[in-house]
Amino acid sequence: MVKPATVNRIRTLSKQGKSSNEIARQLRREGIGIRRQTILNYVREFKGRPPKPQRYKYIPKKYRRPIAPPPTRKYHVSAFGKHDKISKRYEVFASTKKQLHHFLIDGVKHPPKRRIERIDLDRVKGLSQRARHVDYGEYWDERPEIKS
Repeated sequence: MVKPATVNRIRTLSKQGKSSNEIARQLRREGIGIRRQTILNYVREFKGRPPKPQRYKYIPKKYRRPIAPPPTRKYHVSAFGKHDKISKRYEVFASTKKQLHHFLIDGVKHPPKRRIERIDLDRVKGLSQRARHVDYGEYWDERPEIKS
């Protein structure tokens, strides 16, 4: 919390046309320690100016907090079934329904190579990479159950 006397001093210095850096230096000389960002907020409030747009890009990279990327996986489908009396499962993630559709055409006919396969279809491109997960030489004992 900033004292009212300090706020009044910031107001008078900003009316004189001084920048927030100059105000911070002046206040330090007077023995009043306050963050420059706090001074900047008060100066903007007095002058009625909005903060700079996209101020995140003005922060040096080493001080930035990482921004979480928007979620790319919108769709998730699981296919359960048995192959040689062993239960197997696909867990498939994709950003489009079309990707899921193309994969499930093979997934409904052929079981996974491992017991549980988690596949991100944004990283799997084409049949050659799909063959790493799908056992094309074998077939399910029964048609698998699909949950989305």
